[in-house]
Amino acid sequence: MCFYHHLINRVASMVQQYTAGLNSCGHFFNLVSENWQQFLPIFCSMGGKLTRQTFRGLFLTDWSPEGSNDREEEEETIFQYDDWLIKVEEFSHKLCNNNDTNMLCKQSNTTYMPTEGEVDATFEDLLVFVTGADHPPALGFPSKCQVHFFSQEPGTRRLPYASTCALFLYLPRGVREEEDFADLMSTALVGSLGFGKV
Repeated sequence: MCFYHHLINRVASMVQQYTAGLNSCGHFFNLVSENWQQFLPIFCSMGGKLTRQTFRGLFLTDWSPEGSNDREEEEETIFQYDDWLIKVEEFSHKLCNNNDTNMLCKQSNTTYMPTEGEVDATFEDLLVFVTGADHPPALGFPSKCQVHFFSQEPGTRRLPYASTCALFLYLPRGVREEEDFADLMSTALVGSLGFGKV
């Protein structure tokens, strides 16, 4: 009886007030209750697995002017970035041990270890790095995520970084080698501590 009181009776008046408030706006609660399947994507995350195509669709690239030296270096970096995203997708498929990209799979439930040359990251890891969220919100982000670039100083090694408030990913210009880019991204992701989702 005590359990029933705390679970049902204690919050009943608050639930009634909430539904009455929604119904005061054109019987909205009744509309949602009757058509709950149509409202499901709005109120709940559908939990689909991110793919390379959907992940790239979340981002815009902030390019330097066409024909500039910076633009050429940015194109080299984006080439390596796209190649790295292909490897992330391959790793995600192996991690799930299934080619169904809509299947949810948890890293903690698997014992798959990447081999040398494989990427040890998922799109969800990268999204946490950039936004702090492991999946896009049901109604989307307030603005498109953006890829920006920075120049490396000679003799230094700056890692890619992100602004979770602005939804910006900053990549170094002029990364020509696949291994160098993969090492930079891996170090940046591991060093970020997963935005508290360890």
